[in-house]
Formats: sequence, structure tokens, C-alpha cells
Amino acid sequence: RASPDEDPSKFIENLSKLINLLKSANPPLNFNETHPTTKKTPLESCISTNNGLVIKSLLQEIYDLKITDNAWAMASQLKDSGIALTILANMLNRANKFYSSNKITDADNLYNLAFENLNILSNYRASLNDAEHQAENLNLNLNQQKIDQELFQVKYKLMMAIIRCRRRMNDLSYAEKLCDQLIDLTPNQ
Repeated sequence: RASPDEDPSKFIENLSKLINLLKSANPPLNFNETHPTTKKTPLESCISTNNGLVIKSLLQEIYDLKITDNAWAMASQLKDSGIALTILANMLNRANKFYSSNKITDADNLYNLAFENLNILSNYRASLNDAEHQAENLNLNLNQQKIDQELFQVKYKLMMAIIRCRRRMNDLSYAEKLCDQLIDLTPNQ
């Protein structure tokens, strides 16, 4: 047995085995169903306990895992944005696979969902930058700036991906509108 603190790679390996065992049980565990008592999906339960390793494993092992609005809202409101960024990265990877498989509409839908969720996260983070949080120490502010820069880069890449999809879908007016927004975001580039 390995704990996350002692040997994270062994812990993740064992966690992956457990998830696969639950998927192959008879009947298999449906990771998208809400629990009758907690009214949460397994992903939502992991988010509520701030369990990043389990969340990462669920996202990697359960290909059709649905990221509910509730899960995203919970993740975006955590003080540490790491879980929200992990979920966002998973959405981007899935969308990129759709795009590579020439499933442009599916990719576009997932890119747009990721973009909406990114905006929720960005708006929440902006609301945290009020007077009470500005008084916190320099290291935390530097970490917040780094995360904000990462979010900006993700937003830029998402907009480019949506533009690419819309061009392939022959929705040139929407692609052009997004290009204008992208130019407004990065006027110095």
C-alpha cells in the first residue's frame, strides 16, 4: 500500500487499478450518476474534498466522465485553482482528440464549454482580488499572477481552437468575430 505522500506514482498506479476494477464490476459503477445520499457524482465528491490525485486519475481513466456544471462551479471556487486547471486541461485534451479525429463539431462544442468554464474561473478569481486578498503576502500574489498568466494563455489557445473549428465548419462570421476579440485581448502582439 502506498500513500500519496510516500510514493505518489505507486498511489496513482493503485488508484488506476481500483478505478478499472470499479468500471469492470458487475454491474459496473457509473461514474456519472449522483449518489442518492450525497447527491454528488464521484468527481464532485472528490472536488469537495480537494482530492487532486483522485480527480486526476478519474479524468484519465474514465473517458466519458461528465464534468457537470456543479463540479465546475465547485472546482472554480476552491482557493487553489489547481483542480480547476486539471479539469480544464482534460477538457482541452479531449477536444484536441476530437479535432484530430475530424470530429469538428464535437471539438467545437467541447472547446466552447471549456471557454465558458474558463470565464467562470477567471471571473471568480477576479472577485477574489478585492481589498482583503490584496493584503496577503508577496509569495501568494506572485503565485496568483502566475496562475492568471496561465489562464490568459489557455484563453488565447481556446479562442484560437474555436476559430480553427469555426473556419472548418464554414462559420466565418463567428470566426472573424472571435479574431477581433483576440486582437482586442492582445493589442501589443
